[in-house]
Amino acid sequence: MPASWNHPGASPQQDAGTPNVLIGAPYDIGQQWLQNLHVDGRFRVSATKTTIQELVVGAQDINPDAVLLNPGIFGSVSEVVSTVQRLQCDVYLVLPDGVVSEDIEAVREQPNVKSVYVENFNWPELLGAILANTAAKRKFVSQPDSELWRSNSGVVSAGMYNIAIWGRSGGAGRTSVAIGFAEVCAQRGIRTLLVSLAAPCPLPYMMDGLKASTNISEWFARPSVDEGFKNAVQTYKPNLDVIVGLQDAIKENNFMQSPDSNATINDLAIMAARLGYGAVIMDAPTSIMAGAAAAISAANYMVLVARPTIADIIANVEAFRLVVKNLSGRHMIKPGNVVCVLNQMKEGLLPQDDFHRIATEFLQKQDVSSPFPVIATTIKDDIAVPVAQNDGTSAITASEPFARGIHSLTGLILGAADKNNFSAGKPKKKRFGLF
Repeated sequence: MPASWNHPGASPQQDAGTPNVLIGAPYDIGQQWLQNLHVDGRFRVSATKTTIQELVVGAQDINPDAVLLNPGIFGSVSEVVSTVQRLQCDVYLVLPDGVVSEDIEAVREQPNVKSVYVENFNWPELLGAILANTAAKRKFVSQPDSELWRSNSGVVSAGMYNIAIWGRSGGAGRTSVAIGFAEVCAQRGIRTLLVSLAAPCPLPYMMDGLKASTNISEWFARPSVDEGFKNAVQTYKPNLDVIVGLQDAIKENNFMQSPDSNATINDLAIMAARLGYGAVIMDAPTSIMAGAAAAISAANYMVLVARPTIADIIANVEAFRLVVKNLSGRHMIKPGNVVCVLNQMKEGLLPQDDFHRIATEFLQKQDVSSPFPVIATTIKDDIAVPVAQNDGTSAITASEPFARGIHSLTGLILGAADKNNFSAGKPKKKRFGLF
C-alpha cells in the first residue's frame, strides 16, 4: 500500500478560488477525508501524505492553502509542534475521540494552527473555516473592485456586509438565524444593524426591551440621518442596533419604493455604511414581494434558511433560482455569495449531503447552471431556542447547538475569528492526549 498519493487531475473545473488542501494522516483516515472533500466539491486535494517527511516536502512543493492533519502519523507532541512550525500554510488538526491531554495547548498556540477539532466534530464547520480563511487570504470572496460601488440608488462601502437572511419556507427559523447572526457579528466587534422587513414584525416579542412603536416607518417618512434613521434605530446590545419592522401587514408595500426615491432599503444600507456600520443583517419575509425584494436589491450576501425536508428543498431551490436567474442583474449577490443553513435538524430527516444533492438535481431540471448553495452549517433542533425567544432572551446563550451553528455560519461569511470551538456563545477549549 503506498505511503502517499498525488491527485494531479483533481477537479479541473474548479476555479482559482478553490482551496488547495494537503492531507497528512494515516492511510485509512486520509482516504476517508479525501472522499469527503471530493464529495463536497469545493476543494482540490493535491496529495495525501502518511509520513512526516513526505508531508513537509509535499507542502514545500505544492504550497497548499491548508493542511488537514491527523496526529496518527506523529510519535510525540514535540513532533507535531516542530512539523507545524515547518509548514508555511494554515493547519487544521483533527483528533480522534476519547483522547485527553494538556499537550494540545502547545500545538494550539502555533500561529498557523487555525482550528483544533476533537470528539464528534462538525465536519461542515471545519470545511467552512478552511473556506473562510482561504477566502480572506486570497480576498476571493467577492467584494466590489473599487473603494466604493454604486447600487441602484447610491454608493455603499466596499467592505460592507449587507446580508439578506431569507427562505421561501415558513417556520424554518429565518428570524432566529437573523437575530443570532447579528448577535455574533456584534460579539466580534463589528458594528451591526439588524433590520426586520417582515410585517408584522416579531422582533419586539423575541428581543426583550425593543419597542414595536419605534420602527422602520420613521425611515420611510423622513429618510435622513437626524430624523428617520436615528428615530427608527433602537440599541439592543453593545455594537448591535435594531430597526424593527412594521406591525401592519397592509403597509408592507412601503418597502417597495420607486428607484428614484431616497427612502429605499438600498438607501438605508447606504446610510448605515456612512454611519460606520460594518454589517447590515436583513430579516426578509418568505414572500418574494415587498420586503424580500427590497432585501435582495440591497444585499451582497444571502443566507437561505431551510429545514432538511423535501418541501423545503423545493421552496429554497425556487428562492435560489429567483436570485441567480430571474432577478439577475438587479442586485449585487453573486451565486458564490449565497449559502444555506439547515436548521431544526432531527433524526430521520434528510442528511446534509442528500439535501444538497437533491436540491442541485432540482436546479438542473430548471435549467440553472449554478449548483445549489453550500450548506454553511447544520443546526440541531433544540427546544431551548424557542423557549429563550418566548422569554425575550438570547438563543445564542441558551442553546449550545444553535450557538455552534451560528458561529460556524458567521465564520464562513466573515472569516474564522477564533481558534476554539464555541459552546453557547463562549469559547470552549478541548484537549487531547495521544502520546
